[in-house]
Amino acid sequence: MPGLRAVAEGAVHRYPAARRAVERMRDGRVLLAGDAAHVHSPVGGLGMNLGLEDAFNLGWKLAAVLRHGAHDALLDSYEAERAPAARAETRQTHMATVLFQLRLPIARFARDQLLQTLTRSRALRQQTLETMTELRVSYAGSPLVEEHQRSALWASLDEDRAVESPTLVDWERFLEGPRAGSRAPDVYLTHGLGDRPVWLYELLHDHRLVVLLFDGGAHTVLGGLNLDHIAQTLRARFPDRVRPILVVPAASQPEELTWDGELLYDVDQQLHRRYAAQSECVYALRPDTFIGFRAQPADGPKL
Repeated sequence: MPGLRAVAEGAVHRYPAARRAVERMRDGRVLLAGDAAHVHSPVGGLGMNLGLEDAFNLGWKLAAVLRHGAHDALLDSYEAERAPAARAETRQTHMATVLFQLRLPIARFARDQLLQTLTRSRALRQQTLETMTELRVSYAGSPLVEEHQRSALWASLDEDRAVESPTLVDWERFLEGPRAGSRAPDVYLTHGLGDRPVWLYELLHDHRLVVLLFDGGAHTVLGGLNLDHIAQTLRARFPDRVRPILVVPAASQPEELTWDGELLYDVDQQLHRRYAAQSECVYALRPDTFIGFRAQPADGPKL
């Protein structure tokens, strides 16, 4: 515009990155989340995700206590699960900040060479990606998480899956499968609900705990009765808080199974493979998509 003169001014300021966290995330009726509970360097842009995860972890627990009769002690697990995650994130962002702020040329050279070396590894790139997206968060040490697996002596050396006992291979696969406390893998089921496909996470969109009862490869009357008994017991004790679903590796319910409830058809056995469920087992998935419990075989009393 006539009469105006553009002036460019620049200034460099030292930015002190805060690194703080509260001692307690819960004190009675006071619950802290997000930036109210922890602050750290913005390097990596992880602060928003950390706060959202706090809210996601706390939200379903508040709903369970205030609306669905869960014990108030459930809220104590919020701090037990989220405080370690916040501390780990704070350490990581602090280390990244220190690396980016190196001043000595030799230190910068060493940093750059190290980063170039690390980025050549596909496994390390994947690990970094999962860390940055916070998909590696685990609540394995939480009092709300539990898993059980019978001794390998119970496994069968015979590869025939005509009995409920897992083969030794199936036992080992379950041992290496998704652990309790980790994020539940999402799986696309082409005929999941029979008449339409479904993503597993679509079943986790309400306040209920989704209990996946895997029938495995052996369809026996005894195994079917056990799964049905577990489901009936859960419905009777927690009618508004638990959703038992039988997962069968077929397009229809096997004749040997006695079942009166929801069915999930794993025709391609993608879900069975992803959850290492080649033999009878059970997984309990929380509304925040984490595995709260798993057991081989499906064990009602422990659940």
